[in-house]
Amino acid sequence: MNVLLTLEAIYDIADISVYIEAAFGPERALQFEVDIEAQFEKLDRYTHSDTGIRYNDHIIYRDVFSPSIIFFVIINHEIHILRVLREEQDWINLLKSKQNYRYL
Repeated sequence: MNVLLTLEAIYDIADISVYIEAAFGPERALQFEVDIEAQFEKLDRYTHSDTGIRYNDHIIYRDVFSPSIIFFVIINHEIHILRVLREEQDWINLLKSKQNYRYL
């Protein structure tokens, strides 16, 4: 299944990577980026939690990638990564308030 990232998800990953680099060094930040990309490729292999939130009539699912959560929808047999947020963020309100995501 193809995986598409919104610009918001790309910015989320960049922000998390910058934080990891500052706290733990560039090697750990690079490893985070490699690991999360591998996680994206596995999203279609198992059942995910329904957030109870919809985006354009599609169920938003979540996949825990601790301490982050990957939020995505499935549209026409493609996985669209909407956001990658930290667990402690108010992700419910962030997802509810956003109804238009941007792509490259």
